[in-house]
Amino acid sequence: MIKSKLPYFIFWVTFLFLIHNVHSQNVLKGVVVDASEGFPLPYARISVNCLNDVVFADQTGNYYIKLKQDSCEIEFYSTAYQAIKRTIVFTPKKREIKLDIKLSPEAQLLDAANVVSTKYVNDPIQSTSSLAVIDPKKAESKNITSVDALLNTAGGIAVVDNEPQIRGGSGFSSGMGSRVMILLDDMPLLRPDAGRPMWNFIPMEGVEQVDVLKGAAS
Repeated sequence: MIKSKLPYFIFWVTFLFLIHNVHSQNVLKGVVVDASEGFPLPYARISVNCLNDVVFADQTGNYYIKLKQDSCEIEFYSTAYQAIKRTIVFTPKKREIKLDIKLSPEAQLLDAANVVSTKYVNDPIQSTSSLAVIDPKKAESKNITSVDALLNTAGGIAVVDNEPQIRGGSGFSSGMGSRVMILLDDMPLLRPDAGRPMWNFIPMEGVEQVDVLKGAAS
């Protein structure tokens, strides 16, 4: 009876191949923390170039990635933090690398937002309110020395007999005072007895910006 040794040969080849794959498995692990405070960043995103995939750290900032390639480009990033790129290179003597990442906060400058409150809900596109911003530096060439004269340079605004009128539908009402509120650093500048503007209380040299809210004249 003749027995073939081919099955035994295939078995050993397969066994050695599996052992080689197990030992050639590369591991990258570590923790992602805040650079200034040192606290962990939960669920930080990790972009693995050689895997064409994104993995996430756990709730304590720890991550564990298995790689087959000996070199790979890794990018760590989280919301409101600056991203960091690292190139990882494995060697036959070093199949496991521990890499702790410190991400620095990134300040983001937001655009200015103007909030206008109205009684009824309406579409902002169809709203009749608009905001005009006047820069006092533009009036230096015109030799303007008072705020009421500066308001006359803006469109839709006119100061008649020291009373500001916006879009021709406001001004002074006898017994009620001015229909236009004037604020200096959020403080009203209307006379308490007559309700008239006090332009002399506004130092022109200290004005940084003039905001005019032009609503609907009714």
